[in-house]
Amino acid sequence: MPSMYAMSAVRALHGLFTTVWLGGMIALAAAVLPVLWNTKGLGKNQITLAEAIQKRLRILAYVSMIGLTLTGFLLGRSGPAKGILFGTGTPYQTVLTIKHFLVLIMIAISLTRQHLTRPRNVSAVTKRRSIWLLSINIAISAIVLYLSSLDTALRLAFTA
Repeated sequence: MPSMYAMSAVRALHGLFTTVWLGGMIALAAAVLPVLWNTKGLGKNQITLAEAIQKRLRILAYVSMIGLTLTGFLLGRSGPAKGILFGTGTPYQTVLTIKHFLVLIMIAISLTRQHLTRPRNVSAVTKRRSIWLLSINIAISAIVLYLSSLDTALRLAFTA
């Protein structure tokens, strides 16, 4: 059994990676993209600036996804599900399975958005699709956060 301090560090890192990924999506949707797309007179600099910001945020997102995978694996090995990635044997496993499926959907949406916004000449339709996908990802992330709270409560109930 890993030490309480080691597992606390893993949980803290898991929370940090979650915050960075979801916070980056929210900041991008609520602040960065609307300002960039509504600022007139920047011309090609607007595209260059948008690409630079998205590149930095994309790196943070990918590092967070990898970090979440690693810390999630470690948390799963120590929790009541004992390494079961997808299962429905207990309410805890069911919540964890739903959470895992939603995270996989979020990763797919992130990769789709990256593919959509790769060309230098992004059309208005592509911008709308990108914001729509980003908004869906943010909504799913709120559900994942709720499920994380629920799985913590179920884990505590299971071990009590």
